[in-house]
Amino acid sequence: MIRETQMDKTLNRHSSHFGERLVVRPPASAAELAGLEAMVGPLPRELTILLSTCDGLRVEAEGFDAELHLWHVHEMEHAMCNPPGPAIAAGLVPIRGDILGACDYIVAAAGPASGAVIRWDAWTPGTSVIASTLGEYLESWTDFLIAHYDGNGRRLRDVVP
Repeated sequence: MIRETQMDKTLNRHSSHFGERLVVRPPASAAELAGLEAMVGPLPRELTILLSTCDGLRVEAEGFDAELHLWHVHEMEHAMCNPPGPAIAAGLVPIRGDILGACDYIVAAAGPASGAVIRWDAWTPGTSVIASTLGEYLESWTDFLIAHYDGNGRRLRDVVP
């Protein structure tokens, strides 16, 4: 029996809420995944599944809003090679962020935090664990977007930015 993956659920929920405003990139190639692995080492399984399903996605909306965008492989690599602040710690792969430096990273390094998603701002001390797995992160991110944005990608009025 084929079971729906977390990524399928995420894409289906985004698609049913945002419709044509959802832009899903084609899957990353084997060469692109190998290039990312050459930079950070073995990728967590859930990240490989995500990038093999779609290499980034975004919701089209007026103006720029980093909350509406999961990065593709080349954006991840660019952020690692050209960070907005101090260098990104080894073993972290940025998956979403803003131009000021606050980013969400999946921990690729081996150890007890491997596969967890953290939020780190290069300009402030400390990090926060925001999800124990990428699947949990995607589910929470999807819940947030649907609760805070209408189907046209506009922020709902009762939400304070």
